[in-house]
Amino acid sequence: MNEMSLRNKLLLFVTAILLSSSIITTYFLWSALENANAAIVTKSKSALENEVRHSLARQTGLYGERIATFINQAYRIPAVISGTIEQAYKKPSTAPSREQLQEILRGIIGKDTQISSIYGAVPFTCC
Repeated sequence: MNEMSLRNKLLLFVTAILLSSSIITTYFLWSALENANAAIVTKSKSALENEVRHSLARQTGLYGERIATFINQAYRIPAVISGTIEQAYKKPSTAPSREQLQEILRGIIGKDTQISSIYGAVPFTCC
């Protein structure tokens, strides 16, 4: 190494410093980008999961309301028919006959597509 000129020694020293600083800078930059990428992936995953949960909660609420409405409508039909029959038979003079009641119930089934069968009982009157 003593035989090399000062110029070559300086050139070799500067080249070694530039090369090592480039390698160190590249390593730190790569490490910082990798950490930033991991943070972005974590935040994106969290935001996406939250959005999916909120969307599912909204859809579940909507379908729950639809089902509740359907069930309430289905329960309303027997209640209305029961009330109608009870009122009709409170006055025996205006009470429909068994055949008339059957025709009324057939008409209800024919008009409402949500029910497949229905029955009614004529109140028993004694003496």
